[in-house]
Parts: sequence; C-alpha cells; structure tokens
Amino acid sequence: MPRQACYVTKMQKQILKLLFLSVFFLMPLFVSADVNTIIPDPANVTACGTLNQAGATYVLQNDVSSEGSCFAIVASGITLDLNGHTVTYDNGTPINIMNGSFEDELAGSWDTVNAQNFLRSAGTYVSPVSVYAGSYALKAITPTPDQVVTSLGTVTLAPNTRYSLSGMVYNRVSDNILMSIEFTDTMKAIQTGITDRGFQYITYEFVTGDSEETYNIALKVTGAAAVGTGAVYFDDIKIQRNRLAGVMVGPVEWRVAWQSRGFDIKNYGGANNTTVKDGSIIQGSGKSDWSHALASESNSVSGHTFSGLNITTNGANSSAILMDSLQNGEIKYNTLAANMPAIKSRDQLDGAVLRADGYNSFIHDNVITNGVQGGILAGTAVGQLPQEIYNNNITLQGRYTNGFAISGNKSIIRNNTINCGSGNNSCRGIFIGSESEVFDNIVEVQDIPRNQEYNGCQGYGTYGIQMESAENSDVYGNVVTANSPNECPATAFRANPQDGSIASINNLIHHNTFIAYASGSARATSLKLSGCDNSMISIYSNTFRTNRRWIYAEFDGMVDGLRLVNNRWETFGSIDEPFYPFENFVWDGSFVKDMVFENNVYGAGDKERFESEFFRKTTVWPEIETLSNFSVIFSDVTAPASPTGLGVM
Repeated sequence: MPRQACYVTKMQKQILKLLFLSVFFLMPLFVSADVNTIIPDPANVTACGTLNQAGATYVLQNDVSSEGSCFAIVASGITLDLNGHTVTYDNGTPINIMNGSFEDELAGSWDTVNAQNFLRSAGTYVSPVSVYAGSYALKAITPTPDQVVTSLGTVTLAPNTRYSLSGMVYNRVSDNILMSIEFTDTMKAIQTGITDRGFQYITYEFVTGDSEETYNIALKVTGAAAVGTGAVYFDDIKIQRNRLAGVMVGPVEWRVAWQSRGFDIKNYGGANNTTVKDGSIIQGSGKSDWSHALASESNSVSGHTFSGLNITTNGANSSAILMDSLQNGEIKYNTLAANMPAIKSRDQLDGAVLRADGYNSFIHDNVITNGVQGGILAGTAVGQLPQEIYNNNITLQGRYTNGFAISGNKSIIRNNTINCGSGNNSCRGIFIGSESEVFDNIVEVQDIPRNQEYNGCQGYGTYGIQMESAENSDVYGNVVTANSPNECPATAFRANPQDGSIASINNLIHHNTFIAYASGSARATSLKLSGCDNSMISIYSNTFRTNRRWIYAEFDGMVDGLRLVNNRWETFGSIDEPFYPFENFVWDGSFVKDMVFENNVYGAGDKERFESEFFRKTTVWPEIETLSNFSVIFSDVTAPASPTGLGVM
C-alpha cells in the first residue's frame, strides 16, 4: 500500500509537469525585439523586426513590444496580418525629471538660489492662461535680470539613442525675452519672443554618443531686464525618445533628422501595395513625440490597405495614421485615438488623428474616438480622381484652433457622422475648398472654452461646415447642428468662398438643414457670410433653424448681390426676445449690399419675425454703412443646376 501511494504521487508530478509545459508553450507571449532584425519566416512572426520579402504575408503569432519602433516594411506587396494581437511600440521606461510639471514644491527638485524672480505658481489653463499641465507652473516675474533655475536631480540617457528635450513655455510680455530649456549652452530648446498661441511646445532633438550621458536641466530667462511688468512661465518639462513608429512603411535614409519617421530604423526600401490588418497598434509608456503608430514615406504611397486596426497614440505630435501620400489606397474599419498631450503647430495641423492626402483613395467606416485638433485630413492632388471619405464616425475633444473633424479639398465627403456637440466633446465639423462634393453627413458641433490661443473660446467659435476659397463645390443633404451652451459662438454653415485674392465661382448650397441653438450667452447662427456674391455661391432650398440668429454677415468682405432662393426659415426652443433675425458686422467697407430673398418659406410665426426687425448692425467704425440693404421678393424662380450633376434637386 505505501508503494502504491508513492507511485500515485510520481504520476501526479508527471501530469502536473506536462500540464505546465503545455500551458507555457500555448499561452500568448509578449516578446520584445529590435526593429532592425530581419524576420526570416513570414508565417511565424513572434517579435518586432524588418519585413523584406516582397509579396509575402507575415502573420503575427503573439503580442509584441519594443522600446523603439516595432515593424519596418521595406518591400512591396507585403501583408502584415496582426492576427488579433497587439503591437506596443515606444514602450521603454519613461525618463523621470523630478517635479518636471512643478506640481510639488520646488525645494528638493529645483535650485532657485540664483533666480529670485522665479516661483512655483498656481494657475489655470485658460482665463487666464497660466499653466499647461496640472495646476502649477514655474513663473518668472518681469522685469528681471537674466536668471536660471537648475534641476537638483540628473537624468542619465542611453548611448546611441535619439531623444528630445521639451517643454511648454508662455510669454505674453515682450519679443525681447528669450526662454530656454538646456542641457548645455549648445544643447537647448529655445523660444524667442512672444508665444501668441498660448503655451508653445519647444523641443531640442539630439542623438547620444557611444556611452551613457548624464545631465542637469537648466531653465533660463534672458533679455527681460527692461521689459514691462508681467510674468513668463515654464511647464511640463520632459525628456523622451523621439521620432519612433509602430509600423513604418517604406523607411528612407535620405530624410534630414527633424523630418525622420522611425528614426531608429536602419533598413530601408520602397513598399507600395502594403496591407496592415486585424490587430492593435498602441504607443506605450515612452510617450515619445513625433512617433506615429502607422506611417509611410514618399517612396511608398500607392495601393495601401489598412483595415481592422485599433490604434492609440499618447505622445505629443503623434498621429494614429500619417501617410506622406495615399494613392489608390483604402483605410477602413479602424478605431483610432490620438491622445496627444501637446502639439507644436496648429497651422501645420500637427494634431490630426489621420492624415492621408493623395488621390483615388477610400477612407471609410472608421471610428475616431479622441483627438485634440483634427480628425481626417485627406485632400486630393490637382487633376486627380478625388479622395472619398464616407461612413466615418468621429468624436474629438478639441483644444486647438482649426480642429475640423474632416478636411478634404477636392474630395467627396458623404454619410459621415460627427459627434462634437455635447458633453466634453468639441470640434469644427467639415472644411471644404474647391471641387468638393459634401452630402448626407450628420454633423453636431460645439466649442468649449479651452483654447489657449484665444484664452477661452477659439476665434469665432465653431462651424458645422465651412466653405473657404472654393469654386465648383456642391453641398447638399446634410443635417448640421451647431450648439452654443456657453460663451462660445456656434455657426451651422459658414461661407467665405473668396478668402483674400483667391478667385471663387459656382458653389452650390442646397437641400440642407442648418440648425443653430444657443443656451448660453453667445450667439448661435444658422448661416454666416462674408466675401461673396451671387456668382460665387447659390443658396437655395435649405432649412435654417435657430433660436438666436438666422444670418450673420461678418467683416471679412462685402456680401454683394447675394440671392437666397426657396429657403425655409424657422425658430424653435427658447427664442430671444427681441429676436434679431440678421446681424451685419460693418467694418471698413465690409457690409451687405442688395441681398435678396426669393420665395421664403416660414415656420409658425416666423414670417413676422423675419420681416418685423430686418437686421441689426454692430460695430460703428468707420460708421454705420447706409448702403446695407435687404429685400424680399415673392415670385416663382427656378433653382440652378448642380455643377456635378449629382446634387439633389
């Protein structure tokens, strides 16, 4: 009997051992490897590396991770099947700068002995602008002699690695002031002069040598001895890896350092007709700047398909998808989020979630869940077949100016849903230029006062659809709602077809519903006009609905001889008393002249509102323009034809 008991025990050990081994080899592995390792077996991808077998299908077998970039595709016709797994790139240990956000007291982290005008200061993101991240920033009171604050802790950086030293700085005092974040006199990020768009992201990019490097950080203010009374600010000081990529399509060697994508990639080659599908690409704990999840270079622009991907980025200026160009390609059925803590340039639209200018490509059925500026940017090259953007669902939490959910010059934009009109969501809707067709979209927008450039609401608020510098564009069948629940203005449709000297002609706006509703203190406008006449834009057979203002003629150019035909005018909700249907902002020759309404249709009680107090003028410089005039004509008219032949008549 004892021998039998011993035998059973051995059997149990063997069984447990076999079970352990089977579970060990069957369980998913999280494998880390270098992006420059050539992957030999396409059918058995278990780590990050370089894909170089033209026409092959590479199948990922497990989740993979890299401290830098993960995959480089350097030959054409390659398919990367993520097979339901997750690629985590930029997943190195974050570099800690002691109290780099100044949320804790300065003692023990920053030496201010030689900087008596520096202090830790509580503040707000807007109203007034005085911090960028958290509740505190480092403040230097002006005027002040040249001063420097030095970190008491050091940072140690790995050899042969690309980094950026960055921070947010704010100066509304003087153009003579220079602010810098420095390792040494030659290794520094600099801001010279006023930051006129809120806290400015500044960065110094560099590559370490063959051995570890250790630095203190110095924050300097110079040139402020003879300036006015005020203050400048530092916040969110960081060191991170720089210019990495989750999946890099067609890396090139010739780019200068500041343009590089996937800087740590050392294998190069063109890669057209690439497919990446069915898995997740996540930017990891490194949160490096300029580190896009999926990117391509200019030698690899044709025939790509990206589908079934769940992509999230977390670094400054890091897009989910960034194509140098997308030609004859398709981006579909993806879920995208770009959780950027900061961007460098709102003019360059560094905050876009997806960028894919090009031609004859299809961007559809994607869901964008988060972005701080733009959603989809996909304009069309001159003389080429249009980009088509359709069936996308976009939600943004905008903080920067000109954050449109969709921007698409010379593009077809249809059947998209934009959800920026409630809660914490905010954006502008659709921006169109020339030769675009925009139809059957559902757009809901609002602005939230969190724009540092304007210290609250972005300039002029939000727009559901904006047409600017446009010719031969057709806008129809859209339902657009612009909400103003606060002090930020909202406009359902803005038309400034001739912006500056750019010629404009033959744009049609018809069979849309434009709704503007204000529950806060600001104006909500169904239709905003400037710089247009009847040859530039035809507005007919639309419904305009509001509780504050139907039409606002603004100061960016005369509205001359415009005819609005067969439109329906409605009020709803809590209506202003008195209700002013029109507002004419007169400024230096910009006013409304000979504006004609033909065959109006009205909601209940709205005919009286339309005609009783015809317009209200604001701004009296140089003087109220006596030539401003409106008229109503009751006659049968024939609406003009669609320039594309596709408009709903």
